[in-house]
Amino acid sequence: MSKAGFKNRFSEEERLRFWAEMEARAEKLKEPDGDPHLVFKVGGASFAIDATLSLGVLPWTQPTPLPFLPRHLKGVTFLRGRIISVTSLAVLLGVEPSAKPSYYVIVKAGELETALEVEGVEAVLSIDLEKVDSAKGLWRGARIGLVTGQAPERVPPIYIIDVERCLRQRATVETFSGGLND
Repeated sequence: MSKAGFKNRFSEEERLRFWAEMEARAEKLKEPDGDPHLVFKVGGASFAIDATLSLGVLPWTQPTPLPFLPRHLKGVTFLRGRIISVTSLAVLLGVEPSAKPSYYVIVKAGELETALEVEGVEAVLSIDLEKVDSAKGLWRGARIGLVTGQAPERVPPIYIIDVERCLRQRATVETFSGGLND
């Protein structure tokens, strides 16, 4: 069938009605109110960060180690034409890795930027932060504010990470988890 035949097959009114119906269907499928969060796996658990703080997801490559770094800083890697620090989110959160890292989630909060090692990337979900349950007692990182809550009604649970705190409190975490001050 030629393009001209296809155009003549449907009237302008039918095409407009079709697209209006498609837009109505898409509106019904939208997630409930909330902010977009990038969900990924670390230590077999699902975690989420504010998607607006993510600069992208890239395949994992072995970082170049540097001397005298805290345990959670794995070194540096060359990503998108820049040298960037690599942070083990498993060590930072105090969880045992369930698999080798597969991806880097590049995050930036203020002037601080790092590549977080994660085992897998799951989705971008809308999470209403006003409905998030407390994470106190769930993760030891929650006591110092790294894990701020648990997304409601999600199975398996999704734990919300405060990226800015993770980047700013690295020394505190290292002391808390018994790294440099043993």
